Amino acid sequence: MSGRDIRDVCQQAERRWASKIIRGQAHKDVEGSSLPPLQEYIDSAVERHQVLLASATQKPDNNSSPKKPQYDFL
Repeated sequence: MSGRDIRDVCQQAERRWASKIIRGQAHKDVEGSSLPPLQEYIDSAVERHQVLLASATQKPDNNSSPKKPQYDFL
C-alpha cells in the first residue's frame, strides 16, 4: 500500500467511528477518547487491500490499443 492508501484507510476508519458515535453505537473506553479502536483501522485496511487486489486482477480493456502517432510523416 502506498502512503495515500494508508491515509485513506485511517480516514475511513475515523469516519466510521464518528458515525458510530453520532448514532450512539460506539462505546468509549476512556472518557473523552475520540479515536477509533485498533480493530476499526484493521477492518478498513483489510477492505482497502481487497479493493486494491480486485482492481489489479481486472482484465485490461479490449478496446485499448496502442495509439497511433498524431503525425505520421511516412
